[in-house]
Amino acid sequence: VVNNDLPFKTVPEFIAYAKANPGKLNFASAGVGTGIHMAGEQFKMMTGVDMVHVPYRGANNAMTDLIGGQVQLMFDTMAASIPHIRGGKVRALAFTSLVALGGAFAAAGGAAVTFGVGRFGRHWWAPGAAVASGVAITLVFLGPVALDPLFNKFTPLPDGEARRDVLDLARRAGIDVGEVYEVDASRRTTAANAYVTGLGRTKRVVLFDTLINDFTPAETRLVIAHELGHVRHRDVPKGLLWGALIAPLALLTIARAAERVQPPDATPVPAVGLALTLVVPALSTISNQLSRAIERRADGFALQITGEPEAMVTMEQRPTLKNV
Repeated sequence: VVNNDLPFKTVPEFIAYAKANPGKLNFASAGVGTGIHMAGEQFKMMTGVDMVHVPYRGANNAMTDLIGGQVQLMFDTMAASIPHIRGGKVRALAFTSLVALGGAFAAAGGAAVTFGVGRFGRHWWAPGAAVASGVAITLVFLGPVALDPLFNKFTPLPDGEARRDVLDLARRAGIDVGEVYEVDASRRTTAANAYVTGLGRTKRVVLFDTLINDFTPAETRLVIAHELGHVRHRDVPKGLLWGALIAPLALLTIARAAERVQPPDATPVPAVGLALTLVVPALSTISNQLSRAIERRADGFALQITGEPEAMVTMEQRPTLKNV
């Protein structure tokens, strides 16, 4: 979002203006190291523009000065910016596709809660758990095929060392892989990763271009072997089963907690949202402990089939720094 007095109205115009006036634009953030700050720094890195960072103590203070013209632009969350955009106090140049998608899911969730409470009363949690499990299963298996191509370009990995390594590791892991793809993840992130997706003949290994370009072949093999370890141990189906088992209890707890704070005749969405913020952290603590055990097992599998302990050390270190 930008101050209304600035001359540009689109992102391409903004980039052209910034490049023609290096160092003359500044962007506000909620503080050094915050998500808003990191979004601005990533934008600078991806576009090559030169802007001055102005940190504030909180996003509200930054937005106040943006409206007043003391700073010129800000990378803010959609929820925080929309009231000011609608009020004509600042101008939005763009929403990121992932933010828009997240907003769509949040809106759908709110509509589903409203419908569920209206249709099933205080027992809405039971069909809600079934729907949540169904959505999770659908996203896990169809997301990489149906959603990912909307935001990234996938190309078959050409014959060479990287492709041969993937197929060799898959053979050692006992996993039939139909195709190997490279995705242009560098368009939106500096993170490096790989994943295995699909069923049967549609199963494919996908490598981030950042992994191929920035990591050694040994480190890349370990990342791939780690992901193959998840497939070998059927971690995704087990995770979906865990979610299906815990969803009824979680939503029942949320439903009863929401009943305690919901005012009479009020929409249930705010109360359910508050209950979510109280219940989810407790469940996440348990899930995180299980996740750590699963990740350790995948690391052990990767080390077993690659036999490269030295590369394992650097593989654990470098993504931690690069993916921040």
